[in-house]
Amino acid sequence: MPDEHEVVQVIERAERWMGAQRWFGDKSRALTGLAVEEFVDLDGDVGNAALAIVRCTFDSGDDARYYVPVSWHDGSDAPSIRDALSDKRFLGWFFSGFRENRTIDRGGQWRWSRHDGDGKVLDGIDVHHSRALDVEQSNSSALFDNRIMLKVFRRLQPGINPDLEVTRYLAESGGFSHVPALFGTMEGEFGDQRYVLAVLQAFVPNRGDCWGWFGSLLRGLTESDLETAVDAIGLLGQRTGEMHVALARPTDDPAFAPAAIDAGYAEQTLDRVRRELDETIAMVRQSASDAGDTDALEAGLRERLASADALVGTLRVRIHGDYHLGQVLRTLDNDYAIIDFEGEPSRPIEQRREKFPPLRDVAGMLRSIGYAAGSIRLEQLDRHRLDLVGTWERQARDAYLARYRSVIDASGLPLGPGDAESFDSALHILEIEKSLYEARYELNNRPDWLEIPLSALRHLAGGNPM
Repeated sequence: MPDEHEVVQVIERAERWMGAQRWFGDKSRALTGLAVEEFVDLDGDVGNAALAIVRCTFDSGDDARYYVPVSWHDGSDAPSIRDALSDKRFLGWFFSGFRENRTIDRGGQWRWSRHDGDGKVLDGIDVHHSRALDVEQSNSSALFDNRIMLKVFRRLQPGINPDLEVTRYLAESGGFSHVPALFGTMEGEFGDQRYVLAVLQAFVPNRGDCWGWFGSLLRGLTESDLETAVDAIGLLGQRTGEMHVALARPTDDPAFAPAAIDAGYAEQTLDRVRRELDETIAMVRQSASDAGDTDALEAGLRERLASADALVGTLRVRIHGDYHLGQVLRTLDNDYAIIDFEGEPSRPIEQRREKFPPLRDVAGMLRSIGYAAGSIRLEQLDRHRLDLVGTWERQARDAYLARYRSVIDASGLPLGPGDAESFDSALHILEIEKSLYEARYELNNRPDWLEIPLSALRHLAGGNPM
């Protein structure tokens, strides 16, 4: 049986194993070293398992910390570690921590807290029916009794986790029911740093995330399905509006109190987008064969970025921050549950907790709708099917915005400009920003997909949404 020191040494030599994990979010950088900063051997609780906080160093940029529960096989003189979440015995022990409000004081404090009120929910779960979920994401998840989902945060930053913060606020203060209910949290406190390590939430029975669900729908789209497929996006627009209204209500909580957008903030937004335009156009010029097309694109976009006055007087609120079809579940009753309010995990927590125009979320979802249609076009379907997908994209966009605006207009809250022309002007700025980011991403990662954001930018440069 290896001792604690041996296991720590194995972890610190496991660069290849760490870099291969699907939740490892720094694959674009060369991993140069691992250091175990916090370690709890669980031999007295669950054999051959440990909790670890691991600091990663790279050939460039800042260090990163990861939460890495590990397990290993009995009888090995040189233990080979694996992800402990694949071990049912470990999962059962982990879940019981929430039931017990467990605290472990070793090197720091590891603390589980339950949030299910009278305890009837967690006490009724059969932990023997558990399994890790094999999904591609920056966190790790496990399902208990097909009713409760554990989400383990991997890449750690100290402070208030926005996913936990916003989901709890929406459910408890905002009265928005289309997010998973919260049943528990696990936190770590080490020195003067505090981290949210995991949350326990209701499992929402679903047909998959909306990226996959709409992708399947579009691949088999017929004229008879078109109205249903458009209405489905319209309902998502309604739920988006309801989410933003819940986040924009007056409150004494400074983390969620809305703030008015003034001319200074609007100009800062415009300056940021202009800088992104400079960077993106430079990258496109390096890859494009026709400089004239790029010149025309740049000129049209600069004309659209002449002013951000339409944003002045509207509200900045907490938003989803990384809103796209993959962050929404299609539920079994043909509705939606919105998940993963972390924002972009690579950004500092302070940035992810900032308040933004809610139209930033709207722009993100509209671009995701465009990507859903664009990815189908790349599959080179027959002309009739492609025309249907194009019709769906146009009508879906209109339906999404109509239902969204209906909700925010009825609320009386200035979540966007009141008149249609100003609304479109403000939205186009944020769509341009999102499309510029997409173009840079595709140039660096998937050049074959570059035409999707470039097509959107051409339409936006001409004053059109798509």
